[in-house]
Amino acid sequence: MFIIPKSVIKRIEAICRNYLWDGSSEYHRVPLVAWDKVTLPKPEGGLGIKKAELWNVATIGKLQQWHNYKPPATAPWSWKNVCKVKYLLKDGYVDGTWTAQAHGYSIRGGYDWLVMPHPAQNWTKLVWNNWNTPKHSMITWITLQGRLNIKDKLFKIGCSNDNHCCCCDSMPETNEHLFIYCPYSSRIRGKLEIWLGRPMPAVNEMVAGNTGSIQWK
Repeated sequence: MFIIPKSVIKRIEAICRNYLWDGSSEYHRVPLVAWDKVTLPKPEGGLGIKKAELWNVATIGKLQQWHNYKPPATAPWSWKNVCKVKYLLKDGYVDGTWTAQAHGYSIRGGYDWLVMPHPAQNWTKLVWNNWNTPKHSMITWITLQGRLNIKDKLFKIGCSNDNHCCCCDSMPETNEHLFIYCPYSSRIRGKLEIWLGRPMPAVNEMVAGNTGSIQWK
């Protein structure tokens, strides 16, 4: 019914961010993944969590049925902010009709229209599916962002005495080594392929990216 003040929006998103990483409303460490990436849709590599500010705007957009109305100069600040929403959404209208979606304006459609699109990622269905437990999906997602706290990273910031792989203790523990090249991981993958009766192309198609994260072909 009204535009939420930005200070309140920031607090709401802070609570959501803290709960995601710590399960509580307070979290005093640096999050593993930036909030802008977390709020991307899942097909684009995020977690699909809504941006509170844009969702607020999209919700107000549902109330907008006037297109020639201008608030008077004496109108209160809160009402002027509500009226500003129609200017944010005006490019989605043609002759007063919402044309961005086929079935007219909806809050979800308005939100999707407001969100800046990013390239789709072809690994998302492998991470988010009914076969994976949420915990394993989350670990895989963090790994694909290159943000897993592996020993090589911890060693560089002085939080570990060495950077040796925790499984084979022969090479530095990087994302690529831990999940692809480590002999222990390879043996586990081989046993899984025998058990499944088929190769695991998702793992075989992993390649090391320039940023040190794992990407998919």
